[in-house]
Amino acid sequence: MKSFEIKANDAGQRLDKFIRKGMPNLPQSLMYKYIRKKRIKVNNKRAEISTILQVGDVVDMYINDEFFAKPETRYDFTGAPSRLDILYEDENIMLLDKKAGLLCHPDDREYVDTLITRIKKYLYEKGEYDPKDENSFAPALVNRIDRNNQWHPMQKWYIQANWSAQLSSLTSGHQIGSFDFAIGRKLGNLFSVQASVFSGELLSEEQNINDTDNPMFVSYYGGRAEMVFNFLRLFSPAIVESRWNWNVSGGVEMGHLTNHHNNDFAIVATSQLQYRIGKRAWISAGGRVEKLNKFDAKLPLSGLLGIQYDFSNDRRIDILANRFRWYVQANSGFRRSFFNMDNLVYGGAFGMNVTPRHGFRIGYLGTEKNQGADGTYYNWMSLSPEYVFNLTNHILGEDDKRRVDMELFAGLDLVIHNSSILNSQTRVGYNFGTQINANITKSISLFIQPRFSYLPNDKIHAPTSHDKLQYFTLFGIRYSHNRFKSMKQ
Repeated sequence: MKSFEIKANDAGQRLDKFIRKGMPNLPQSLMYKYIRKKRIKVNNKRAEISTILQVGDVVDMYINDEFFAKPETRYDFTGAPSRLDILYEDENIMLLDKKAGLLCHPDDREYVDTLITRIKKYLYEKGEYDPKDENSFAPALVNRIDRNNQWHPMQKWYIQANWSAQLSSLTSGHQIGSFDFAIGRKLGNLFSVQASVFSGELLSEEQNINDTDNPMFVSYYGGRAEMVFNFLRLFSPAIVESRWNWNVSGGVEMGHLTNHHNNDFAIVATSQLQYRIGKRAWISAGGRVEKLNKFDAKLPLSGLLGIQYDFSNDRRIDILANRFRWYVQANSGFRRSFFNMDNLVYGGAFGMNVTPRHGFRIGYLGTEKNQGADGTYYNWMSLSPEYVFNLTNHILGEDDKRRVDMELFAGLDLVIHNSSILNSQTRVGYNFGTQINANITKSISLFIQPRFSYLPNDKIHAPTSHDKLQYFTLFGIRYSHNRFKSMKQ
C-alpha cells in the first residue's frame, strides 16, 4: 500500500490520468477494477474515475508493489545539451524555437539529445523540476513538429514601405518627399535588423541659381542599415503580437547627391508607432532625423508614414514561390547613343515566368556623372516594367537539358534625369530587345542583352542629346528558382 499527496503540479486532473502517469506499469483494465473495488481511494473514501484531484488530497493505493515504478537514481536527461532558444517563459508555459535537425521526443536511434530532454535538464538545473519530488507531473510538449522542420509563432521576416517629408519644406510649394523600401528580420521580442533603399529630394540651404525666389531641392538616393528596438515589448514581453508597436531605430546610410555628383554619409534615428490592421499587416506614423556629413541640407526632422507586412510562414507566399518560376539578375554594360555619347551602365531585374513562354519583369538601369553635348553634367536612372517572350521554348518546346535560349522583350522606361543646372525631370519612354541566356547549371545562367530605348527628345527639360534612340549592350548573371518546374503552356 502506498499513499500520494496531491501537489500543485498534480492538481486539476482526473484520477485515472493521474494513475496512468504515475503508474505506467498498471494495466488500464486493472486500474478500473481497483477503483471499482475500492482498492484505490481518495481521502480514504471511494472515488470515481472522473474525480478531479485537488491540492492536499491523498490518494491511497492498495495494490501490488510490482506496479509501482522504481525510483531512478540517475536521470537520462542530464546528459542532454543545455542549448535552448527560449522566446517566452513564465511559471506555466515556455515558447521555444526548435531548430531543424532536433527531435522533439526520443526514438530508437536518439534517446538523449531531444527537445523534451533539453527542457527537462533546463528546469532541473533551475531547481524547478525534480522527478523524485513529483507524483505524476513531467514537462511535456503541447505540439510536435518533424525533425527537419523548425517553426515558432513569431513572424521573423518583414517588408516595409515608407514615405517621408521634411517638415521644414512643407511650405515650399515643391514637396514630393522621399520613398524607401526595407526588408527586415526580427532577432527576438525586442530587436530587429533591417536594410533599405531610398530615393527622394532634400531641401538645400544653398540658393537656386535659376530661381532665387524658390528654395533649391537636391535629388538623393542610396541605402540604409538600421537596428530596431521594440520599446513596448519591455512592458509587454509576451510573444503574442499586440495591437500596437513602438519601434525606435538607429543606423547609418550612404547616399548619392545627384545634383552635386558626390556621395555622402549620414547618421539616422527613427521613431515609429505601429498599429496592426490584419494578421500580418501594420500601418505606421512617426519621425526621422538625419545628419549628413558633407552636404548642408535642412534636415532637423521628417514626418513618416508607412506600411509593413510580416511574411514569414505565410502559406500564400510559399504557394506563389513554388507555383511560378522567378529569377533575379544583375548586369552591367555600355550605353551608346546613335549620335555622340558613350556611358557605362549598371542595374538588375526581378522577373517571373508565368508559363514556359510568357513572363514579366521589372528592371533598373542607371549611370552617374556624364557630360552632355552642351557641356552640362547629368546622370539618370530608369525603372522598366517589361513583357518577356521565350522564343526558344515557343519554337522547340521546353527542355531542361538545353544550354542556350533566347528571349524577346518590350516595355516602358520611367526615366529620371538630374543635370547640374536643373532639378530632376521624370519622363516615360519605350524599350525593346533580346536576351540570350547560357545555362551553366539549373539555377545559374550568364547572358548578353542587346537593348534599344527611345525617349521623346525635349531640349527644354533636358538639354543633353541622350534623349534620342539609343542602344545598350549588357552582360550579366541570373539566378532562377524552379526553372524546370512543370508548368502549363
